[in-house]
Amino acid sequence: MHVALIGAGTMGSTHAHAYKSFPGLSQVKVAWVFDKAHERAERLAQLLGARATTRLEDVLEDELVQAVDICLPTDLHRPFTEQAAAAGKHVFCEKPISITLEDARAMVEACRKAGVTLMVGHVLRFFAEYKAAHELVRSGRIGEAKVIRATRASAFPRWASDNWFADERRSGGPIVDLIIHDIDWIRWTLGEVKRVYAKRNGNYALVTLRLESGAICHVEGSWAHPEGSPFTTKLEIAATGGLFAMDNQSSTPLHVQRNVDGQYVHERFSPAPADPYALELVHFFECLKTGQTPLTHGEEAIRTLEVVLAANESARTGKPVTLGGATA
Repeated sequence: MHVALIGAGTMGSTHAHAYKSFPGLSQVKVAWVFDKAHERAERLAQLLGARATTRLEDVLEDELVQAVDICLPTDLHRPFTEQAAAAGKHVFCEKPISITLEDARAMVEACRKAGVTLMVGHVLRFFAEYKAAHELVRSGRIGEAKVIRATRASAFPRWASDNWFADERRSGGPIVDLIIHDIDWIRWTLGEVKRVYAKRNGNYALVTLRLESGAICHVEGSWAHPEGSPFTTKLEIAATGGLFAMDNQSSTPLHVQRNVDGQYVHERFSPAPADPYALELVHFFECLKTGQTPLTHGEEAIRTLEVVLAANESARTGKPVTLGGATA
């Protein structure tokens, strides 16, 4: 199966290394690498044995290409998804699906109309430790979850091209781009969100969720840590029959941080069974083969986006926001 990698920045590099090294993707060939900067596209193309291009038309006009893997800044997701769908290509798109619900719904509709599959990269569902936590909660082994605390924190992501994370019209800020991971996991594991209240101070945010089940979630996100700080995640679940806790600093995998041709590259070597970014791509291509709906399909991504946008609105107004229910 031929795929085109759209975007050769940090996430494009992450996906490229997954395609290159993970045995489960051995039947997938990256045929093209597209990026507006030819030198970035060429670097990944050489790694993958692919062709580099700065012309999207080269990708869309290649009849052998069946899917595109979009690793671009969030504000570019809609136009690239719509063009790919119109050309009959299946679409894997990095999270968040988009910056606005209008754009997200347009992406889902474009793929539906074209009869192609859309999957969004909510990768936390494919992390071994978060999948295990999901299964533990869903099994009822610790009873009914009542209070959940999640943290996701790092230094500001200055490694991005054009510093696009600093423009919230493009990134959505730390709530939309960063803790959307934890909020998506909460929805997947514990059900839909009923009400949101958020406070924010610059690059720090604290979001409180009241779930339909009655559970309360505190989700903390920060891009305010000092330069060089380790990327930190924590999860605590207090349930009627027990307490679950984990954090990535208690069992820290090996980290390698490098500067490759002026670009920051962070590699992680974990004792987990497999790279979660590779696992989500494997899932995407398996869905294309079998016709099944991806775990993180477009409508799922819309519902998660609805929650983080409500949190941004609450932080802006200082008032809680009640969501409209389980439908997008």
